[in-house]
Amino acid sequence: RINKKTMKSIKKIIVLILFLITSISYSQISGNQVYQKNNYGNKINYKKSIISTDTTMVLSANVLMNKIPDKFIITLGVNQEGKTIKECNKLINDRIYKLIKSLKSIGVNKNETYIDYISSTKIYDFNIDNSKAEQTEKGFEIKKNVIVNLKKIEKINSIIELSAEQNIYDIIKVDYINNDTEKIYFEMYQEALSIISRRKELYLKNFNPKLDGTSRIISDNFYSVFPKTQYQTYQAFETSNISANYKTKYIKKTERKNKTFFYEGLNLSGFDKVINGSQPQIGIQHILKISILYNIKK
Repeated sequence: RINKKTMKSIKKIIVLILFLITSISYSQISGNQVYQKNNYGNKINYKKSIISTDTTMVLSANVLMNKIPDKFIITLGVNQEGKTIKECNKLINDRIYKLIKSLKSIGVNKNETYIDYISSTKIYDFNIDNSKAEQTEKGFEIKKNVIVNLKKIEKINSIIELSAEQNIYDIIKVDYINNDTEKIYFEMYQEALSIISRRKELYLKNFNPKLDGTSRIISDNFYSVFPKTQYQTYQAFETSNISANYKTKYIKKTERKNKTFFYEGLNLSGFDKVINGSQPQIGIQHILKISILYNIKK
């Protein structure tokens, strides 16, 4: 049988263990992004939800929606060197056409691709003879982009592999597209009005101002933020230092440090409603800010 003193000691031990477990859990949750130099305090979105005077009252709502794209547009960069323009053009076209043909195997048709001509330039090099370096024409280079319309982002792995077979390695960019932004706006608009309506009821209940029944929208700001602007970079490593006086002769070689990127969406502080907030897939962030002015009886 356990006496009260022993039971009290056991409880203290349990509390201590739970505290340690909680501390360990929180110490691991930040990830290596802590190596990034930043000031998150500057990213907090401060806003005023209610502004009132003796004669007016302005209520605002700030809504964010995370939306999975309906399609993706991938731009691949292709370059080709040759002795003549004609040779360059033939070689680059052969590679591009082989790529487009191979894309059919993953369900991407020819009408979902577009070839964008970029440039054709001369290439120069140097002939070195003893101590003399003379610049000469070496040939030509043509650059073109292959633009691919893709409905499923999962196919991008196959596109990378098929492109590599034609020595195409440059994925210039990936654009995210939502087809019906008007529908997205309407859904967010209804949510914003609902927030403002509830906020108005709360304000009237607690402060009892007398409204004259007239109101108007004074701001309606709808815009989108795309993933390509939201990636951050960091390097995670620890290192040692070498200190020596000016007489010491040594060669210092630094190992290559891996630099990586991660997606960081908008800071959620300051939003009254976040739609699809727990969505793991990276998409487009749509923002709607609405303010409505109500007149107060004098």
